[in-house]
Amino acid sequence: MTGPPLAATLERASGAGSWGDIRLFGHAGSPAGPGWSTAAELCSDASLLDGLLRRFGRECGTEIPQVTGSLFLKGYLWRVLAPVVAALVLERRVPDLGPEGVALRFDGLGFPADLAVGGAFAALPDDPEAGHPNALVLASEEDLSRYLAERFAGSHLPGLLAALRPRTRRGLFALRQMAVDAVADAFLIVGQALDREEEAVDLAEGVLADPAPLTGPTNYYAVEHDGRRETSRVRNACCLYYRLGRDACLTCPRTTRVEKTDEAPEVRSR
Repeated sequence: MTGPPLAATLERASGAGSWGDIRLFGHAGSPAGPGWSTAAELCSDASLLDGLLRRFGRECGTEIPQVTGSLFLKGYLWRVLAPVVAALVLERRVPDLGPEGVALRFDGLGFPADLAVGGAFAALPDDPEAGHPNALVLASEEDLSRYLAERFAGSHLPGLLAALRPRTRRGLFALRQMAVDAVADAFLIVGQALDREEEAVDLAEGVLADPAPLTGPTNYYAVEHDGRRETSRVRNACCLYYRLGRDACLTCPRTTRVEKTDEAPEVRSR
């Protein structure tokens, strides 16, 4: 007897990434064990969220709420989006990211260490599991992109940002721009890890295009370094990592284009 189609997709995605320490793993089904919380629980339980932010801030070495909250949001969104983007790029399947069906396991340091989603997924008519009861069949890739945008940005994101906004002391516009960055980053990084960059960045443009519930520029551009070419981007909002006493990220809007080019790390061979 075969397992749920989405579980098999996420398992294949987990083994597909081959670039550095990129982690694309995720699970389908209801998780058991300590440390797991659904996204809905995290947004509605103030003591749970406050406790995670305190632990996360201690690990980062800061008590500045703007920094702790921004970096927590960045890590959270990466953990949610990376395996979902991988599933879309590899097999044109999109898990349902409604907050009741998404669970994360947070480690003792407050980091989002693992992800589980329910078994429901959207797929195309030619998907071999299109007849499965967990499958929502959509007509086109554009419809898949809209579905991801609606379930992530329209259903999952509002409660998360509403819970984090008073704790980060950052405006809603800045937090939404961080979410745009998370989507654009996830498609670019996962696409590079899967050696399907061009395809992935095209999908990102569709997910963030009007009239989606979350829109914004991806700001992708080409970098030439040591005779090689790779795609990078400029983020729309700063994650405040530099306030930990570190250098600004190469994708930070505070970094000039010259710095981005001159300081770019060695790109991997295509």
